Amino acid sequence: MKNLLRMSDLSPAELTHILDVADQLKAQQKLGGTAPLLAGKTVALMFSKASTRTRTSFEVGVYQMGGLGNYMNTAELQAGRGEPLRDTARVLGRYYDCAVWRTYRQRDLEELAELSGGEPEGGWLRFAYDFARRQLFPAGRLDKTSTGFVLLTDDGTFAHDILAPKRHVSKTYTVVLDTPLTEQMRTGFAAGVTLADGTALSPAEVTALSADGCTVRVVLKQGVYHQIKRMFGVYGAGVNGLHRDAIGGLALDPALAPGQWRELSAEEVSKISS
Repeated sequence: MKNLLRMSDLSPAELTHILDVADQLKAQQKLGGTAPLLAGKTVALMFSKASTRTRTSFEVGVYQMGGLGNYMNTAELQAGRGEPLRDTARVLGRYYDCAVWRTYRQRDLEELAELSGGEPEGGWLRFAYDFARRQLFPAGRLDKTSTGFVLLTDDGTFAHDILAPKRHVSKTYTVVLDTPLTEQMRTGFAAGVTLADGTALSPAEVTALSADGCTVRVVLKQGVYHQIKRMFGVYGAGVNGLHRDAIGGLALDPALAPGQWRELSAEEVSKISS
């Protein structure tokens, strides 16, 4: 685990990863709640500057992820009355998994990092940074209004094998429509839909899952921006919900709650491209 002291400490891949995670967490919150990634964790929120938006963002964000964010006005701490920063850093290091400091001086952050007495061992911190450090990226993204199976990898060749249309690796989705599935949609998907912009797509499968025909299963072997929504849009149908169930022969683990993750076994990886 390393301290984040300035934006320039982050590589472009790390910064992109942080923004992607933030986007996913916001989407989860809108859908009913964020996974408790900070359950049992404590975060020291130190402010030397008056703040409304930054303080609120940190306090609410930590709470929504199941953690405890403790606001501290540094003028009210012993350090504000002349106690050496070394002593404050040691106290914080014993009680908190993470410290955030909005201060006037960059050097304050650097001294706190130097004096904090070791690196925090919070698993959520190590997980978050390790993902960025390894430069993991999604092999097929989901937009912020969709849910389901996201596969992360640091293997570019493996990702290409999954995403390349010629490889024919399928992606399976459950889709909720605002109008029932029609025979025209079924035959059109099977033949290959041509989008409004003239893009000709590969054949796809669509079958009804509910009696009213509004919940359907879609199987694609191609990846185009907002593909499913645009395909149904050709037939005047809107998409109210989209969930990725499987990639290739591997289904999403039903034991995983939204926002949770786990590593795949070698056998599971082989199912993806089988």
